[in-house]
Amino acid sequence: MTIYVAMIDGRHTDTEAHLFSTADMAIAFSREYLEGCGDYAQYVEPEDATMSAEALEAAGWLFYACYSTEGDCIWVLPREVDDS
Repeated sequence: MTIYVAMIDGRHTDTEAHLFSTADMAIAFSREYLEGCGDYAQYVEPEDATMSAEALEAAGWLFYACYSTEGDCIWVLPREVDDS
C-alpha cells in the first residue's frame, strides 16, 4: 500500500511529516500550507521556488516548493507502507 508524505522543513521548527492516502490530498495540503506562509515566497528566485518535472522524477517526489530565501520548503513523496 502506498501512502503520500508531505514533508515540511522550516528553519525555526522541527521537520514535520504529514501522511495522506492519496497524492492529490498531500499536494492540496502542501498548497494550502504555502498559502499560510505569508509573502516570503515572493522573494525566492523562481528557479529555486520549484523543481522541474525531470528533477522531481529524479528525486522521487511529486511536488516541491521553497517558500523562503532561507530554504524553508515542502515536498511530497510516495512511500510504501511496511517497505523494507
